[in-house]
Amino acid sequence: MVLDLARHPTRGASLGLTFKAVSSIHGSLSPYDTPSSEGEIQSRIQAHHAELDFQGDAGLAKLEAEMKVGVTNSDAIWETIKYSKCEHGWTEPGTPVYNGRAAVQAHKSTFNFFQEALGIEDPEADPFPPVPICQAPTTAR
Repeated sequence: MVLDLARHPTRGASLGLTFKAVSSIHGSLSPYDTPSSEGEIQSRIQAHHAELDFQGDAGLAKLEAEMKVGVTNSDAIWETIKYSKCEHGWTEPGTPVYNGRAAVQAHKSTFNFFQEALGIEDPEADPFPPVPICQAPTTAR
């Protein structure tokens, strides 16, 4: 639903509203009515897609082609993230298709996406935090 709300900010449920950002996790990629026209999209859009989703690679490619047109001549941006070996609904705990690693990644990515869209930054956060494999070995004393 959020993809359709962002597709057409001047009609339907979005009449008079422009969302700063929307994020779709295993949502319907095809428009319910008509695809966006050039420059119609005014929101940041993020879509998370499972490799084994019933909409397939063709569904994701069609969405990406529409997004390219929809953000043309606007300040809007879009991104898609594809999760390998995941099926539609992979973020739903307790289901046979649940994938914890991918679910956590999707939720963290969405949170960061909304923080960026709202201009919320953590001044204490290191954009390149040290990780053990990238640090010089320490010498035991």
